[in-house]
Order: sequence, then C-alpha cells, then structure tokens
Amino acid sequence: MTSRRDIQWTSIVLQALIDAKQNPEKMITIQVATPESANAVEQAILALMADGNPEAWRISVELHTLN
Repeated sequence: MTSRRDIQWTSIVLQALIDAKQNPEKMITIQVATPESANAVEQAILALMADGNPEAWRISVELHTLN
C-alpha cells in the first residue's frame, strides 16, 4: 500500500523531472532530512531511469540530517 509520504515524495520527484526537462543545462537537487526519505526519493528516481527518462539522470538527492 502506498503511504501519504510516498505520494508526496513522488510528487516532488515528478516536479524535479519537469524542471529537468525545462532546464536541460541544470542539475536538479532534492534535499531531504531523513535516510528513509532519501531512500524513497532515490527509488522513485531509479524507476524513472528504468522507464527511459534521460532527465532523471540529472536529478540528485542530498541528505541533510537534523542531528
């Protein structure tokens, strides 16, 4: 079952994909605060790559823990 958190991260990743398509010269970075969020975002990016979205290769994840 898909959680509300996963749906929110999916929305953020899809927006990053749109940004990457509109700005082909830029790297797009998604900043997250927890390892779990980083994993969810990375899985979504990997799925986009597997589906053949070349822009997904320009989306990265940065983990900024609060500790």
